[in-house]
Amino acid sequence: MLELLGHDAKIGAYTPLLVGLVFVVIGSYMGKIRSNYFFGIRTPWTLSSELSWNKTHQLGGKLFVVQGFLFMAGASVFTGKVWVYLLVGSSLVLAAVLMIYSYFIWKGDPEAHIH
Repeated sequence: MLELLGHDAKIGAYTPLLVGLVFVVIGSYMGKIRSNYFFGIRTPWTLSSELSWNKTHQLGGKLFVVQGFLFMAGASVFTGKVWVYLLVGSSLVLAAVLMIYSYFIWKGDPEAHIH
């Protein structure tokens, strides 16, 4: 829209800020999500243990918010492909941490539905 008005939009400068904002918003709501099969951190362990679901989403929410703010702060330092690599790499690490965490919480839950 800005380009139609004769301004340079520089979408690459705003993308990291918007992605960071999305992570902050999702993280802010993540701790409030109830167990379901459609949205959230759905591992076999979170789906079979209410405790694992709740604790994993509480931690995940905090980590998403931190990651979102780091994306926004890093927008002025990292650009282009470097920022994309950091986005993908840090998201993969975050997913791995939450999967492992959910497993250990599930293992310690005496009420978990073990299959």
